[in-house]
Amino acid sequence: MAVQSQVPHKGGMLALIIAWSVTLGVVGGLSAYAVFGGPQVPASESRSADAEPASQTQETQEAAAQAEKAPPEETEEPVFEDEQAAAAAELKKETAVAEARNDQVAAQASGTSNAPQNQVASLGPELAALGDGGIALTESSGPPWQRFARPFDARDPRPQIAVVVTNLGLKDDFTKAAIELLPPEMTLSFSPYALNLEQWIELARSRGHEVMIDLPMEPVTYPDDDPGYLTLLVALPSDKNQARLDTVLRRGDKIVGLAGHKGSRFAASRAQMQPILESLKDKGLLFLDNQPTSKPQAGKLASEVGVPRVINNRLLDSEPASARTIDSRLVETERLAQQKGVAVAMARPYPITIKTLLAWSESLADRDMVLVPVTAVADRQPLR
Repeated sequence: MAVQSQVPHKGGMLALIIAWSVTLGVVGGLSAYAVFGGPQVPASESRSADAEPASQTQETQEAAAQAEKAPPEETEEPVFEDEQAAAAAELKKETAVAEARNDQVAAQASGTSNAPQNQVASLGPELAALGDGGIALTESSGPPWQRFARPFDARDPRPQIAVVVTNLGLKDDFTKAAIELLPPEMTLSFSPYALNLEQWIELARSRGHEVMIDLPMEPVTYPDDDPGYLTLLVALPSDKNQARLDTVLRRGDKIVGLAGHKGSRFAASRAQMQPILESLKDKGLLFLDNQPTSKPQAGKLASEVGVPRVINNRLLDSEPASARTIDSRLVETERLAQQKGVAVAMARPYPITIKTLLAWSESLADRDMVLVPVTAVADRQPLR
């Protein structure tokens, strides 16, 4: 319209031609964006050279509509973004306080603190109780999954819940918050791509957490969803996957096992998964099957091979979620623990997840349930 208003009346035909050309240019631009820069249009919906104008218009509108769609995390309930930002700000302050307290307790326990003994009591009942024996994990005997485990009372008759927070080490603030704020009974699993991984593991163990490393495996959405250069792939020869596994294991010491990361395709391949599990058996490590399905294929195979195994029952936050959503999944986890005696949940270190887990764990005992490290539930879940 703006183009036509700038052309003299006597050039009306020329103006019409120009306007039609501009319109075609816009349509072409939208189609190019949909193909190269925006969300992909299925091949079955792609335009052919012989398509009718009406079909072109319809498909162009569909492509433009898809191009205008932002990722779900940006448009689906935008209140989540505010909730995450607020949680992140709170965590930063709380982490600094917790870090100072934990350092003081650890120093007091090791005899290197100059603070008076009674000062530990001012840190609160939970931290003060840890002051007598220290909070750092000590090594025991047996294979690594037992040697580096956090002790627990196996005689406790209450339903037991293990929570594993994965994908740690990629964002310093969130990683430190998980280490310093979450209860030591929660197991922490670090990404093999994390920088300074040994230091993170040492810090986590000094705060009483059991530690695992994430094992990237091929999902059914690969290569669109690529877990990185260490990903175990179905198409790779077994020795290549073994080399990638060895690289992952060399990234950190004093771990109790590996936590599956993605892997919906690879974990379903018995031929590829079995050599990996046999290697874990030789190294004395447990395997956490992260696929929350009714038929845990990798978990079942692990039992056949003789690898200590744990099966994820609920994924709390596959992407940033609201506290309400996480709470509802925790309620489902509790219900399962009451029915089966044990249950396992996995989570990511999003700010709102850490805040929600912290609040949830503080009231768990009131509901007559107990939080335990992941090693406490090894081989105790039924294989449906």
